[in-house]
Amino acid sequence: MLIESEGKTKLTLRGGPFNATEEERATFESMRPHVQQGFVGTFDQLDAFLEQNLNR
Repeated sequence: MLIESEGKTKLTLRGGPFNATEEERATFESMRPHVQQGFVGTFDQLDAFLEQNLNR
């Protein structure tokens, strides 16, 4: 979901297992912090790239 607020755009990503067993859901939940950390790192890199390349 994209939401504009005060001249900035906020991106909200949501995801989860679909038609999963309890075991699959538990595995997904145990991995959630790692997935979130991965997304944060990826978007931090994108932010740095855009800062460097859009301000030329």
